Amino acid sequence: MPASTLPVTTPARNVVSFDRARLKVALRRLQRESGAGMSNFLKMEKSGEWVYGVDAEPVSDEDEFLIDPRAFQHGYIAWEANNVGNKLGEVMGPLDEEIPELGPVPDGSNGWQFQLGLGLVMRANGTPVVFRSTSVGGKRAIGNVGQELWVQAGDISDAEALDGACVPVVRLSSDSYMHRKYGRIFNPVITVVEWTTLDALDWLLANGASLAAQQPEPQPAPAKKAPLRVPKVPTPPVKAPAKGVPPKPGKAR
Repeated sequence: MPASTLPVTTPARNVVSFDRARLKVALRRLQRESGAGMSNFLKMEKSGEWVYGVDAEPVSDEDEFLIDPRAFQHGYIAWEANNVGNKLGEVMGPLDEEIPELGPVPDGSNGWQFQLGLGLVMRANGTPVVFRSTSVGGKRAIGNVGQELWVQAGDISDAEALDGACVPVVRLSSDSYMHRKYGRIFNPVITVVEWTTLDALDWLLANGASLAAQQPEPQPAPAKKAPLRVPKVPTPPVKAPAKGVPPKPGKAR
């Protein structure tokens, strides 16, 4: 194969400085605009049950999640009117940045609604999920976690504060109340059960695929065997002695 005819050049040094801050902003913008990132949405059903993913996998009371303190979000969403449930527009951004500029209200929607969001990782298999809510109860649950994080980490504007155990490990549940018009209303509850570090969270994110591969396949529940029915043997009736006939000897008690 003939040698390359391209000229040999010596790369220039210090022509463009590496700006980590600009790279961080660019990557965040790329994630927003390309739709990449956490696609497994976590939500609470109207029944108070938590599910995640496109197949609505159920979340048990014992499942634990790590909340990424770097993945709190705020923004707006527009749902289709008449309670159809179709999302017509969404603008979200990191909580430590201004909300991206809103465009026109999408046609057929009920307007822009403010929402909060946070990123979580399942402890058992490293699956990343995102929870977003426009409801009063949902935003309150996210705010409560943020308040606990503030107390735990201290002044989070100081980068050194994030070196400690600033990652909440949580379990998900719900509470409810009776509404005069809509009946029983369920609110999400996010309970912090312990704290861990960013290093532990990043390890879980990096090794999530291998952890998920180690999860045993769900086995169908064994069929219940029908109880063995033993036919009842009828007890022969005891005949009472006829009136005036004395009992046979040896039978009296």
